[in-house]
Amino acid sequence: MKLALVAYGTLGDVYPFLAVGRELSNKGHDVLVATLPQYRDTAASLGLDFAPLCEGRLLDDFTRNRASWDIATGSNSFFSDLIIPFVDPVFRFVTSLDLENTCVLASVLAMGARIARETALFKLATLCPYPAFIPSRARPPALPRIDFAGLGQSWRSRPFFRMLGGLDRLMMGPPRENPRSYVGINRSALRKRLFSEAYIRISDFQCAAFLNRYRRDLGLAERTRYFGDYLFSPDLVVGLFPEWFAPRQPDWPEKTILTSFPRLERPHQSPSEAFRRFVAAVDEAPILFTFGSQKKGNRELFELAAQACTELGHPAIFLSRNTDDMPPGLSQRMIHLEFEPLPDILPHVRLIVHHAGIGTSADALRAGIPQILLPFCYDQPDNATRLQRIGVGKMLSAGNLTVDRLKETIRHVLQTPRYMERTRQYAQAMADTERAFPASQAVLDWLGQTSPPQARHAKG
Repeated sequence: MKLALVAYGTLGDVYPFLAVGRELSNKGHDVLVATLPQYRDTAASLGLDFAPLCEGRLLDDFTRNRASWDIATGSNSFFSDLIIPFVDPVFRFVTSLDLENTCVLASVLAMGARIARETALFKLATLCPYPAFIPSRARPPALPRIDFAGLGQSWRSRPFFRMLGGLDRLMMGPPRENPRSYVGINRSALRKRLFSEAYIRISDFQCAAFLNRYRRDLGLAERTRYFGDYLFSPDLVVGLFPEWFAPRQPDWPEKTILTSFPRLERPHQSPSEAFRRFVAAVDEAPILFTFGSQKKGNRELFELAAQACTELGHPAIFLSRNTDDMPPGLSQRMIHLEFEPLPDILPHVRLIVHHAGIGTSADALRAGIPQILLPFCYDQPDNATRLQRIGVGKMLSAGNLTVDRLKETIRHVLQTPRYMERTRQYAQAMADTERAFPASQAVLDWLGQTSPPQARHAKG
């Protein structure tokens, strides 16, 4: 049976699927990866068959929009500019497959695959790299902030959403000071339930009108609660993260299996000569600063980083594809590099300051180095919350970051033995879970014991 992996987004979103695809291919399975054209060469370097989901401009348009990375507005942009535009490309790709002889392994973001599962009989597994996308009333994830005022599209709804925005700021503080909406573990069950339900309904509000129109055109009934358990296949849900990072909750989808963070061994890739020369020239391991593979507009953050490291006397590496992000006149103890393979360079740095993307977070855990976390939106606030909870990092708000606050946190993390102790502990935990619970094995075990679904849900 052919295995088709379907994913889209930035490198951190697609990376886990390439890793799982390579694992399955190495075990002798026929694997096709359907994603954005930007990843064609990477898939080819891994020996994976490739199919483009759509034109690459869909992601380019999203990443060029500054609102997509703003702490206050990124969540709104996520629904309107990323989830909705990819529903039809994913649906069309999945339904074009020979579904009698193909198992589809789709990202939790690929809602078109979930809709296709209602119109045809095929095996579908949802692969979820981010615990933030699994709702729970028992233990809600930390969620990104929402621009409530931006949801009011009519004169009748605007006052209501402005009121919600006021309540949100009253309870959570301004977004620039607090990048997450969060109900703590020790809060009451009622408060957790209300929080979870509110965010499911607000998420639905941003997509349900489009999704129900799309369903009507397919002859499917309208529905609600898309961002409850509908996101997940009734056949299988594979959490691409370990239990110790995000413990399974009693109200998660019943057929959920937790595995490990996928590890992508990339052939023909190694640190650049510029990186090697810099590390050899400085007298101590540097601090690495990076804020994502696609995010632009990081000039202010890199300027703060340069000043903080200058005043502390630490060498620093600034990793960014965007040269406009770089402050002028970097000292000889600082270097800008456009791209480096993180798994290969992290063992040579003493601390990483980053956006708490799931891929970067996993690489830092694997390398056993402490982390300073500056989440913006999407799954990042939840990842940062979990990393801080297990004691391997410290979270700050990028919205009100100052040189003094950054210096103080760097000093604290580097001088507190507990951080190094915890990072060593979880580096070992990473190795143990990768050996015991590889994601590819969860898929293969499921394929070996299931048969295709038996009922068609579409009308007529």
